[in-house]
Amino acid sequence: MTSLLLLKIVLTSMGAVTLTIILVVVIAKILKYTMPKKIPKNLPYYSEIPFGGDLFYTYAICEFYEINPSISTDFLEALLLKWIKEGKCVVDSQNQDPKESTIFFTHAQGFKRDTEESLFEFCRANIPGSKTTIRNYQKFILKNLIKINPILSQIQMKEFDKMRNTGVIERNARIKPFTKLNKKYYTLEFVEQVNQLLGFKKYLIDYSIVGFRGSVDNETLIDFLTFSQLLNIDSVMTKELANINPLILKEKYDKSVGVSDSNSEDQ
Repeated sequence: MTSLLLLKIVLTSMGAVTLTIILVVVIAKILKYTMPKKIPKNLPYYSEIPFGGDLFYTYAICEFYEINPSISTDFLEALLLKWIKEGKCVVDSQNQDPKESTIFFTHAQGFKRDTEESLFEFCRANIPGSKTTIRNYQKFILKNLIKINPILSQIQMKEFDKMRNTGVIERNARIKPFTKLNKKYYTLEFVEQVNQLLGFKKYLIDYSIVGFRGSVDNETLIDFLTFSQLLNIDSVMTKELANINPLILKEKYDKSVGVSDSNSEDQ
């Protein structure tokens, strides 16, 4: 009896140890795939907006290299800032809380990509009254991400083909949507582009400590904010959007929603 009891205790202890090991491995894997890529400490700053400001190409790089685990939702939020800058969405910025400012989706034209137009039209058609707030837009994205994913897949595969055709990745590379690019398909140019993007993220993070305001023009500031959102630099996005809401967005977009110059000057 004593031997059987001892064996039971040993087996129970082994089971507990095994379970602990399994839990540690699972948690490690979860952290690996839900935490952003670390920026190497010795990586130099890259102060230029990468890839000519191409959000779609940047989105694909982030997805294939897993720079940002929440890249799909952050990409869609960055697109909203792009549409605001281009006047495809207009903002009634009279509300001083930026997340509560009303955003109107217009009957916009002039999209360079059919996938971007599809995303815009999906939002305009499915957001009640074609108007929302930043807070509700974020909720809308999460609620409809499964429906939006086919368009995101098209974007990824088009950018993947572009990289393969231009030799940024190996020409025999293969990938499925929303999957990491295998290291065997990397080229020196691909690695350099990844480093540029990480260097730019490092620049945005450290530069935000000093603060954007007063050191760049408004257009560049909005570009910085757009890429900050894409690269999941939340602290920058939250702080600086609050600053530009009454100052930049009001100046640029109030006329589009019928706010007179006199009203703007009085506020």
